[in-house]
Amino acid sequence: MSKKFEYAYEANGFSATGRRVPDVPIVIVKLARLDKPIVARGPAVVDTGFDGGIYPNVKIALFLEGLKPSLSEYLDHPYLGRVSCEVYEVQGSLAHSKAELPLGNVYVYTPTEPQYLTEEVLVGREILNKLKIALNGYKVTVNSDSVEK
Repeated sequence: MSKKFEYAYEANGFSATGRRVPDVPIVIVKLARLDKPIVARGPAVVDTGFDGGIYPNVKIALFLEGLKPSLSEYLDHPYLGRVSCEVYEVQGSLAHSKAELPLGNVYVYTPTEPQYLTEEVLVGREILNKLKIALNGYKVTVNSDSVEK
């Protein structure tokens, strides 16, 4: 039986000049380490401009501490240039109330230089392209039967 996971956009506030900034599409991600029974859960910005799976904030980077990276990768940032990352493999899912939508193993692209960590967690196209997801300016809708195998 298919369920819809719906997430309200987060308000983004105002620019320095007082102009209203568009609200942000988010989902709730849950990440579980493969080596220990610990999880991290929280909002992630839906970012179709990010090629990878998950781009972490400081909290997620600390969650990964002690885990061996699966590989090293460079991300090309339009303003920062080439950003060196260690890529970690974790078990991922989308969470909604008490329900979860398993995503399988996902990659977390963690910058090797902490100044490149952001305040927000990003979920990118490695995950988004496997989902039937709709954005309408007010809510993000994901069908629970939408994960491509």
